[in-house]
Amino acid sequence: MSTGENINNDHPSFTPCPFEPKCNCHYQTGSEPGVTADCSHKRLSDIPLVDSSDACFLQLKSLQELNIENNVGFYSAGQIFPKLSDLINLESLTMDGVDDKHLSVQLRNLTNLTSLKISNLSGICVIKSLETNAFINVPNLKRIEILKCQIKEIRNGTFRHLSKLQYVDFSYNTKLCFHGVLGLIYDLQFTSSKVLKLNKIHETFHMNTVVPVKFGEYLRNTSLVELHVDSNRIQEVDIGVLPNFPPSLDNISAADNDFSFGNYLYETLAMNISILNVKFVFNSRHIKRTYQQTSGITSLSTNIRVCPKLYRYSPK
Repeated sequence: MSTGENINNDHPSFTPCPFEPKCNCHYQTGSEPGVTADCSHKRLSDIPLVDSSDACFLQLKSLQELNIENNVGFYSAGQIFPKLSDLINLESLTMDGVDDKHLSVQLRNLTNLTSLKISNLSGICVIKSLETNAFINVPNLKRIEILKCQIKEIRNGTFRHLSKLQYVDFSYNTKLCFHGVLGLIYDLQFTSSKVLKLNKIHETFHMNTVVPVKFGEYLRNTSLVELHVDSNRIQEVDIGVLPNFPPSLDNISAADNDFSFGNYLYETLAMNISILNVKFVFNSRHIKRTYQQTSGITSLSTNIRVCPKLYRYSPK
């Protein structure tokens, strides 16, 4: 399907398309039959499907990368989400519009898939709960991003079979909180995960939160190198969390949180990491407004210093 670039749709061979009369179609025959549709500048309220069935990718068995995000939200109620199971060689998929009940079905036969991104940042995504069979059909996944999809729960066992998984990002699922990701954290010990991003999994204007002991206990047996927990209104970290972090961990980003003084700070003295980012402490509400008003911003810096001097702690 063409967008109309370099197409002369006044040519006699272009006729109104059967699936959308406002569009102009050209039907090609011969060794490479197909249809070219020009729907440019038609002020359409819906995105039309050239194929009346769900098998519009049937002939694309060699396709390796597919991005269909920011489309489903514009489909009318009568349209069908395209069938993806024919894309047996697909390696990278970016999409939205799939709910939790049909996620495993849409990923069926995609055994070569290594990268999956499902996001509500550029489309529509409602996946309130991840079932244990959600990714059973994509055992070779190395990278997964499910962003702002209203997830409330990730069940234990969902990622246990993904031994090749290296990069995990569940940011902006603000209903998860730290207790909601414990199932994910537990499963990471069975994967090869190096990067975990859990930015803004807590509501901005809810009460402050505490990182629970199990968060550290479950991370202990992972091979994690980077951990990102920005913008989660973290006030304290339970005693025992930090000492359980894996020795491979070298980079922690916990910016834009509300840390208070506590005994957990003394446990940071034994941490062997190269990078610790705690910028924008006590400024979560202010920073939220800044990013909303300044969409082009790419980096911020601050001179805020947290705990400039830690005194030696002698337990009683």
